[in-house]
Order: sequence, then C-alpha cells, then structure tokens
Amino acid sequence: MKDNPDRDPAREVFGSPEQQRVLRLGEQAMRLLQDNPRFCAHGRGASVAEYGEDTADLIEALARLIGVAICESVKPEDKATLVAELEQRGFTVDSWRRYAGFNCAAARAVLVERPAPDGLRVEIIDAASPSSLLEAYAEVAGPQNVLQSNGGSLRGEVRPGFGMVAFAPDGTPVGVAASVHSHHARSATPNAMQWGQIATAAAWQGKGIARWLGALSIVHAFENFGASEVYTGIREGNTPSKGLCEGLGVHDTGFEIVAAINPDAFGEGRLTK
Repeated sequence: MKDNPDRDPAREVFGSPEQQRVLRLGEQAMRLLQDNPRFCAHGRGASVAEYGEDTADLIEALARLIGVAICESVKPEDKATLVAELEQRGFTVDSWRRYAGFNCAAARAVLVERPAPDGLRVEIIDAASPSSLLEAYAEVAGPQNVLQSNGGSLRGEVRPGFGMVAFAPDGTPVGVAASVHSHHARSATPNAMQWGQIATAAAWQGKGIARWLGALSIVHAFENFGASEVYTGIREGNTPSKGLCEGLGVHDTGFEIVAAINPDAFGEGRLTK
C-alpha cells in the first residue's frame, strides 16, 4: 500500500479478504449509526453496546449486512437466550469474556519495573504516520490471528485511538498494541476504550514484550486519551491472555462479548483471536 494524501482512512484495512470486508462495511454502517448511543465501534466492524430485548434483531440486521456483528456487554444470565435466538436465525455464535480495567496503576507499576525491553523502540500510529507503519502492525498481528482496527481508528481520525509498534534495533517490527474509543458520547460509558490487539512476532515471544506493550498502551490510553476504562475480550481457556490482563489490572467483569457470524457472508470460523 502506497501513501496517498487522498486516501480514505476508514478503508485502510488489513487481514483476510473476508475480514477486510467486515471492516469496510462495518465502518460504512457506523457512518449511518454514529449518532445512536446504542451502537459502538472500534474499527473492527459495528457493535451493539449493551444487551436489550431487541438485541438479537439489531445484531441480525448488522450481521446480514456486514457478515459479523457483536454485542459488547451481555450478562451471563442473558447469554443463553441471546445465543439461542441467534442460532435459530442461522448464525454461528462466538464469544469472549469481557475484561476491564478502570485505572492504570498496575500498568504504570509494570513500566517502573521494566521501562523497556533492551534495544526496542516504539512508534505510535497517528494521523501523520506513513502507511508503512500500519503495514508493520499487520506484519506482526496477522500471523498471530489478531485483527487490527482500521487505519482511521488507529490513526485517531475516524474516532480517537492509537496503535503502537515496537521495533528491534534492525528495524524489524516485533510487537503491537492498540486502544480505541468505542462508545458514543451519550452512552453510559462515553470514555471506554477497547484495548488490546496485542501480538508479538513468533521469534520474539517469551521476552515480556506483550506485557510491556500492554502496560504502555494502557497508560497512554488513560493519560493521553482520557480513558475511564479499557476493556477487551478473552476467549475461554486462553490462560496466557488472562494472566497478562490480570497482571495489568484488567480483570474479568463477569460479562460476555457475543458475536454472530453470518455463514453466507463470512466463511471464516471467527473474526479474530
């Protein structure tokens, strides 16, 4: 991808062709829904912010259009009802536990303990970043099955947000993280930021890079983007991610994130890790 001053940042997308389609169509849908506080987005499609009686209808409408649609916050007692409704309508259902952190004290302590792994430098993605920096993010995230937000979100142009890429001394990208404001200003959580999208290149795993970048991105979200909370989804059984989050002050909320996948429009089993 070449740098282009006339580019559309919402279409600066990576991943498989089907993932790219979800990101592009999701952003177009959010242009129509952006004034409705019931919907939210962080550059990876379009979501319903919280579960309600008509959530299955809203998710179905989005999933028919986009291919994948998500409800960001579902109580455990409501999950079975929602899953059953979505499956009856022909969708494949995926889910994650919702983890959240409400301050950056633990993350800041991690950075005091280890300011930076030896020799690594970090570049933050913003509006002035070349497309090559987003491509470097994709070079790390893609092989680890982590889907990054679209360029407009990572650049902070479509909605406030940022991405981080850590480079080895020889210029090789070795780790990534991101955080994006996702909820409407009139929602119950206007300053919530989706956080994570963390990945480490295979040859650099086991060196604490994910923990360091996770901490750095949390502190950046709170101190520079006014976050009131950061949240992410962790798939059941993903013990390493659970330990990483808990060590950074991001804990299980007891809520679920539920996704409906339209097999007629999105043939892959899951949108992201």
